[in-house]
Amino acid sequence: MRRLIVELANRLAPSERRDIVIAGGSLLALHGLRDSTADVDSLTLLDTTLSEHIAVMAAHHDLRGDWLNDHAHPYSPHGLTMQQCNVLLEHRGFRLLGVPLHLVFLMKLDRAQEQDVADMVRLWPVVSSAFRDFSHVVNEYFAAYPNAREDPYLEQFLAEIVRRSDPR
Repeated sequence: MRRLIVELANRLAPSERRDIVIAGGSLLALHGLRDSTADVDSLTLLDTTLSEHIAVMAAHHDLRGDWLNDHAHPYSPHGLTMQQCNVLLEHRGFRLLGVPLHLVFLMKLDRAQEQDVADMVRLWPVVSSAFRDFSHVVNEYFAAYPNAREDPYLEQFLAEIVRRSDPR
């Protein structure tokens, strides 16, 4: 993935400054929390220039046309700033940034599809120190997603994630 991002950066004009914020499976793979991913999910909306370069690279490398996409944008946590993100790669004027993992956990909680739950199980041992207890996770979740629907079973769901993440 890093090789592809460097190639993408090289395709951009040297004067172009770009920050792409990623989350999801690609970020987990970069942190060694997942073996592979099908794509790179960006919270940053991709403009026409980037999309064209991505499509050319997809054809050249026999990748999915959306190998780098902005599908994660709708799941952006409320109030997330670039300053909170970690620089994963910097090449020429291009920076690849990663969402802090405790916020990725909240993003996965918001989506909560099967792969997200599996990722949450992997993430919990890494991010648990960012939260005091389940109540704190729930409060942080609603701060990140203020329009989320109340769920009386959310703490139970979190307890199940923690139970599944325990290697014993």
